[in-house]
Amino acid sequence: MSGEPIVIIGGGMTGMIAQQHVPYSLILDWGPPPALAERALPKQWGANYWWKPIAGMACEEFDVITTIDGAVATPEAIHAYKTRVGKAQETYTRPGMVASQFENRAKGYTPLEFLEPKNIRYKSHVVSIDPFRRHVCLRDGSVVRYEKLISTIPLPALRDMVDAAVLTSFDTVRFQSAPIYVVEKKDTFRPRASMSVDYRTTGPAYRATAHRDGSLHLEYSDTPRGEMSKKLIPGRIYDTPYARPLVAEMALMDIYCFGRYARWDSDELLHQTDEDIQIWAGTLNMYS
Repeated sequence: MSGEPIVIIGGGMTGMIAQQHVPYSLILDWGPPPALAERALPKQWGANYWWKPIAGMACEEFDVITTIDGAVATPEAIHAYKTRVGKAQETYTRPGMVASQFENRAKGYTPLEFLEPKNIRYKSHVVSIDPFRRHVCLRDGSVVRYEKLISTIPLPALRDMVDAAVLTSFDTVRFQSAPIYVVEKKDTFRPRASMSVDYRTTGPAYRATAHRDGSLHLEYSDTPRGEMSKKLIPGRIYDTPYARPLVAEMALMDIYCFGRYARWDSDELLHQTDEDIQIWAGTLNMYS
C-alpha cells in the first residue's frame, strides 16, 4: 500500500461507508465494542429509510406512502407543515427537495447486512484536533496522528474540537437544532408490505410512521408526557449559510466532512454522501 494514512472520526453508518471506499483507514469510535449479539443492523427510528440503495450493499426495496393529515400533500398543506416545524422558507428556497419529500408514492430501501469495520478503535473519544501537527487528542490522553481526517460527527462538535486560533471567523457561529422524541407503539397494525408516513399540521405528534413490522412511531418536538420515548440528537437541524464556508475551511486543512450532520445540510441523503465519499476517495493514491 502507498499513500497517506486516513483517520475517520465517528463509527456510525457514514463512517463505515467511508471505510468501504478507503479500506486502509482507521475509525475512531467513542463507544465500546459491541457484543456479538449487538452486531445487527441499527434500529430505524421514525421515518428513517434510504431514498436510494447504497452501492455494494445488499438492500431491500419497499413502497413508501406519504401523506399530510391523512391526505395527498397539497402546496397549502406542505407550507402548513413546514411552518409548524420552523422550516417554512424551504417551500420557497428548496421547492424541488420539498416536493420529493412529500411525493405520495415512492420507493424506500433498508440494508440487509451489517457493515463490519476493518480497522476500528473503540472507546476513542476525540477531544481536540491540531490541524498543524495533524493529530487528534483522545480523552485518555493518547494522540493519533493522521495525514487526512474524515469527520462524520456534527459540524458544530467538530468546530469546537479544532484549535480555535485557526477558525476565528466561525467561533461565534450558532448552529440551531432541535431534539426529536420518538414513541414506539408495537403491534399497532398488522405487518404490511409498505411503510406509511403521515405528516401532521396539528396535534401533539408532528409525524407518524407505520412500519412494515406493524409498529407505529410517533415523533414529537417536546418530551411526550406519560410516554417512554427515544431522544434523537441533533435531531432536526436548521441550515445556516456559514456551514459551507466552514466545511470548505476544514478541507483546506485536510479535514473532510461527510454526511448531513457533518456538513450541517438538512437536504443531504445517505446515497449522496456515499457518492461524494466515493468521488473523494478516487482522488487518493491508495491503491497504486
